[in-house]
Amino acid sequence: MFIQLFIHLLRENYWNQNPQLLTNMDELIKIRNYLRNHVEQKVTLDELVKTSGISKFYLIHIFKKTFGMSPIQYHQLLRIEKAKEMIQFTTEPLTAIADKFGYPDIQSFSKAFKKTDGVSPSFTANKNKRHRRDDALFG
Repeated sequence: MFIQLFIHLLRENYWNQNPQLLTNMDELIKIRNYLRNHVEQKVTLDELVKTSGISKFYLIHIFKKTFGMSPIQYHQLLRIEKAKEMIQFTTEPLTAIADKFGYPDIQSFSKAFKKTDGVSPSFTANKNKRHRRDDALFG
């Protein structure tokens, strides 16, 4: 409880120092939810501007200040995390997973995956295959 109280106080202090964030919090949450609900497709800043009614550059500024990254970086992180789950828990081919999350080809998917996760999607897939095989052998 102490940690939750401390986090709450830090957040409140941050918002008091940055009142524009609190003023736009409803729009920022709306944008974050929009990004979460559209994780299987590429989203543009223009779409987010239409959704929020906030200008493009101000939207980037306050989203980054609130969530620590731009809306597009946040969306890419969500897409890669969902793709990683599919790699870990399904046997779908990487090309199908790339397509499912709106990447035009396996190269752009691999590049985004590696940039976000530090390893390639094929490395993650092979690692998971080894774990499944070991689990089957050693139960």
